[in-house]
Amino acid sequence: MSRHKPWLGQPQETPLTYVVLLAWAVLMYPGRRAGSEQTLAGWARNELASIGYLAHQGEPWRLLTHAFVHGGLMHVLFNGAALVAFGPGLERWLGSKRFALVYFVGALASAIAGVFWHGPWTPLVGGSGAIFAMMGAVLALNMRAGRHLLDFLDHAGSRAFLGLVLANLILGWVIPNVSNAAHLGGLLAGFVLTFCFLERGHAPTDRVSRAAQAGWLLLLLSTTLYTCWPTARGDYLLARAIEIDDPAQRRVFLRALRLAPVAESRPDLGAEEWYEMIDRDLRDGEGK
Repeated sequence: MSRHKPWLGQPQETPLTYVVLLAWAVLMYPGRRAGSEQTLAGWARNELASIGYLAHQGEPWRLLTHAFVHGGLMHVLFNGAALVAFGPGLERWLGSKRFALVYFVGALASAIAGVFWHGPWTPLVGGSGAIFAMMGAVLALNMRAGRHLLDFLDHAGSRAFLGLVLANLILGWVIPNVSNAAHLGGLLAGFVLTFCFLERGHAPTDRVSRAAQAGWLLLLLSTTLYTCWPTARGDYLLARAIEIDDPAQRRVFLRALRLAPVAESRPDLGAEEWYEMIDRDLRDGEGK
């Protein structure tokens, strides 16, 4: 009897899955170092973490690179186990190029969903959004493979997989510091990309299919441009912080301004003086 372990897959047949796994291992330390500080400024020094404000400020690559850096060893191990479970089979089914497309579109969608839900100053790291995109892709492939779209529910394995997806979403609500918004964004992106673009199967009419594809492309493009649009410049944030009366709302803008190039916003004052003012205001607010 062969002692081959199926969960290991065949690395030579699914090279991209193991390249991603290697990248996660190599980039683990920068993520752990930033995350250990547990501050927004600490994560901002990590040039791979997704922070919406910094994407606004001209660092849009963060919307993709966050899917390669994690917050520590346990974070990498948990996501790595999921990658090894779903990645090889999906890569064989789709091929490496389309598998890469699912990964990157899922990473982008999860970052956008995180920015929309949590706000532009919340850091986001980890490949879980891309993992959920893989789950969405598997679900779409199963739906396309049957005689009709719900035919896959007749099979116990497909029902168990759907239960696994729901269980992971529930865990995302229970476990602290987990972005279920990013998970849902990745899941939706992986499903739509595979269902509408990558796997034809029992497709609707060409006219309906083309209209759906155009709509989803416009949605992804518009949300990406909105997320990256440079509307949160330091001078804008400073002006809003000065003019607003509500202390809680003022601290929201000051928190974002803490990451801004304030020396460019107010060249007549040194950056350190503004940093001290911002930190003092935030400390006073947290003490209330």
